[in-house]
Amino acid sequence: MRTIKKLFIIFLLLTSLQGVAQNISIGPAVSFGSSWVSFDQTDSINSQFHPAFSGGVFIIYSPSSTWGFGADLLYSREGATVEQTILGSKFISEVNFDYIRIPLKAIYFFNEYGDPVRPKIFIGPQIGFLLAAKFEDVDVMDAYNPFDAGIVAGAGANMRLAEAIWLNVDVHYYQGLVDISDNTFTDERNLNSNAAITVGVAFGLGANTNE
Repeated sequence: MRTIKKLFIIFLLLTSLQGVAQNISIGPAVSFGSSWVSFDQTDSINSQFHPAFSGGVFIIYSPSSTWGFGADLLYSREGATVEQTILGSKFISEVNFDYIRIPLKAIYFFNEYGDPVRPKIFIGPQIGFLLAAKFEDVDVMDAYNPFDAGIVAGAGANMRLAEAIWLNVDVHYYQGLVDISDNTFTDERNLNSNAAITVGVAFGLGANTNE
């Protein structure tokens, strides 16, 4: 009797996991855009375009045709390029950051399962772990907070390429909420920001995945 109960429990677990897997998709993604740092003291500092890119993998769980949850694991190269006026002269300098970033997103989908194009909007928290920081070619890791956190929001569309294979195209904006500088003696707050377009390919784990 105990053996039958164990087999029955295992069967229920496998059935549940199979049902969940049918609503999960995973895949690679890359993004390109611009990043900057929001400085408290902006009178003499002007942000310029600074190329930023990231790459990694994502997973989406969509238990409903209208909503789902997503998580990414990304390597991100970002930073800031600034033009600063000092004693009447202008100087351009840049700082580069390498982060491991983990966005967690709540996603709202438009249209229904199986439609060839499904627009979406998303929002959620994002955390980052600093791997490296360089001002020009000088290591300045000790001058920056090793942890970053903020809010990411965006919109995009999933386009069906084949059964259970989707092309994902998103645009997003990230606003950091944690001071990235290690300002021990001042109250100045420097916040990460970036905007980018992301392209990825999602592969459904189950035959009924129609993200």
